[in-house]
Amino acid sequence: MARQVLPTDDTPPSADPPALRDLVVSSRLGLACMCGYLLATLTRSNLANDLIVLGIVVVVPIGLELLDAPGIDLLRRAWPVGAAAGAIALALPTGRFAAAIAGSYVAVTVGAGLCALALLLRRRSVAPDRVAAVAALGYLPVSGLALIADRLHATPLGYSHEIVKLTVAHFLFAGFAASLLSGLTARQIRNRASSLACYGAIIAPALVGATFSAGPRVQLLGVVPLTVSLVTLAVLTLSRVDLVPPERGARWFLRASSLSVVAPMLLALDWTLGLASGVPHLSLEQMEATHGVLNAVGYALCGVIAWRLGSRRRL
Repeated sequence: MARQVLPTDDTPPSADPPALRDLVVSSRLGLACMCGYLLATLTRSNLANDLIVLGIVVVVPIGLELLDAPGIDLLRRAWPVGAAAGAIALALPTGRFAAAIAGSYVAVTVGAGLCALALLLRRRSVAPDRVAAVAALGYLPVSGLALIADRLHATPLGYSHEIVKLTVAHFLFAGFAASLLSGLTARQIRNRASSLACYGAIIAPALVGATFSAGPRVQLLGVVPLTVSLVTLAVLTLSRVDLVPPERGARWFLRASSLSVVAPMLLALDWTLGLASGVPHLSLEQMEATHGVLNAVGYALCGVIAWRLGSRRRL
């Protein structure tokens, strides 16, 4: 089936895409929080925590600018406060005090969940891009609850502490960011491949999260469709970089995002297969340094920047 570009959308157009300088200015609080966090943890840096902070103070605020939902304006204004609290909580030693500080982050993620519910009730559509918007917001409360558990050093449902921390990052990047970026792509490229891949990218993060403690063979039920879906969307996007205008480097960010997701998802598949079969595979620390960094910085961050610079309509 031939690829078609979606000609119109009933979502009101946003303002003209900002220049990169304006994008940085609009994210100044998130960048300031990121710098403050890095300085505070300079002598005890933790890569997983670093990536989580990048997600909550930079990636999500930019991503929220790409969404249109009831209450989203209030959420955008409240998010920096909750995100700053989340960053402070991650800079502190685990314990009740850190968990109490993280409560503000949980509050804004619950707000995102309420926006998702309101959006679902307003649209009542199963179109892939519409479902993606609901899923992106709906995944954020899971990351919030997981952050509380991480700061308490708790192990709910029998999950190890490492898996609890992984859950925070997973639902920020594979949940929020991947659903958002997949929806934006599916809205612009209307064909069966993009629609199926978008649905897969929406559903698979929940499957992966639900099977964290069920063993690697069961985890493949989520990892395989997530890998296939994101790689498919990356290929479709690379074949259509004209989805965004050439100005302000948007297409370069879109290329970087699409290229960055392929290797880490194949690594995730290889890692899960290695655990399931007992063959040599990367350690969890090596996965954080490869899969985690490429997904967070390359795929998610470059992706939201590309669409923020180049998209005139919110999802």
